[in-house]
Amino acid sequence: MSATSRRWADAPAGADRQPRHPGARVHGSRGASGGPTAGERWAAHALAEVRTARFSPGATAAFLAASFARAAENRGGRPRLALQARRWSAAGAGIALTARSALARREAAVPRRGTLIAWLAFEALMLDWHLGMIEGLGGEPRAALSAADALTLARGALAPFAAAAPPSAPLFLSLLAFGGASDLLDGRLARRAGPTRFGRDFDTLADLAFRGAAVHGARRAAWLDASAARALAARQLLLVSGAAWHWLARSQRPPHDPGRVARWDAPPLLLGLACGSLGMPAAGAACVKVAAVVGALGLLRAGIADHPPAAAGSGDQPVAPASCRASIR
Repeated sequence: MSATSRRWADAPAGADRQPRHPGARVHGSRGASGGPTAGERWAAHALAEVRTARFSPGATAAFLAASFARAAENRGGRPRLALQARRWSAAGAGIALTARSALARREAAVPRRGTLIAWLAFEALMLDWHLGMIEGLGGEPRAALSAADALTLARGALAPFAAAAPPSAPLFLSLLAFGGASDLLDGRLARRAGPTRFGRDFDTLADLAFRGAAVHGARRAAWLDASAARALAARQLLLVSGAAWHWLARSQRPPHDPGRVARWDAPPLLLGLACGSLGMPAAGAACVKVAAVVGALGLLRAGIADHPPAAAGSGDQPVAPASCRASIR
């Protein structure tokens, strides 16, 4: 383990329950032990220290350095998984660039080559930096990426195509169909094989990227009016800002909606985008607004469920080790 990362190693089992860091409570995936995974504890401890240092440049740089060091340790400790991730990223980039060339020869609307390459590189780096999340929700390491992960990554990679496809309605509708089908199928595959932290969190990111790009493309082609686009943007901003607040202000992952209300925003959103591309902008805008409301209600429900009455002496506040506190000041 590197010296930088060692300073933010997990606290001993008995030490990570003392409420020395208010706001550092971790609500994470619960394994058999009932606690967050090692990776979630590490993130909570590290972010609590950055916050204690008021997000100073030095503290932020130390956090990033420790994060990159931890990612390198994960690559070194799981070489087969790292090799699989690199091969998948290379294969995905090759397929995406080949598809772009084929569509361009047919004079279809395609993303700029540089934009597509930059996006694919970003996705590859995100996968490479988060190999430690290829584990079960209780922290059990998984040997390899799964079919569900492949669908999630593919949906994210198609975001530039979804943004560029309008005004080609057939291509846009094909992308919407793949986006909806992959979102449905990756969840089922993940439940069958056992969900992972990577799949749980990156599925949301892939949805944000793909849907946001599709709405941007539809708005650019005048298939969607400004009010519908603003409604969905407000919902997406609420999701992103809420996640940022939970991690940066509370050192915990955002809560999940126990009733899974937010999952029902996908059908009206995809239907609305399809209606817009088929020359029914009013119906499309109405569906997109419904999707925005449903998604916001899901986030609200999750926030309410995240604040149950506190049980006396529950003590669910992991504390950063003393070495971590000293390293950042």
